[in-house]
Amino acid sequence: LYHEGILACEDAVCGLHTRQIPIAVTRTQHPACPECRLSLKPVYTDSMLYNQLLYYKKLFDIEDFSQGKKRASLDFLVPELRGKLDRVHATVTSFLKQSSYGVINLRDVFSTLTVR
Repeated sequence: LYHEGILACEDAVCGLHTRQIPIAVTRTQHPACPECRLSLKPVYTDSMLYNQLLYYKKLFDIEDFSQGKKRASLDFLVPELRGKLDRVHATVTSFLKQSSYGVINLRDVFSTLTVR
């Protein structure tokens, strides 16, 4: 969904969904809906994608599962399946490492505070 780039009008009555980005923008610098002139917002946002990747990382983390509160045994996993799960976890982790979405620059957060 994220890579489809579908934009939806924020007015539920208008209900416009499009992949085309109009030239006109609103006062808030969002693309303007060609039908009603309100804002077009992404249907699937960056934060939704990031949260989904975090979920997949936790879901496919076999080591975390085996060392969790329940300390479940992973003897039932076939080695081939375990290897595939490890590969999925490594792929998701590499995508998260490439992203700086979850990184907070504390200098920017506290830039308005001054010490006297």
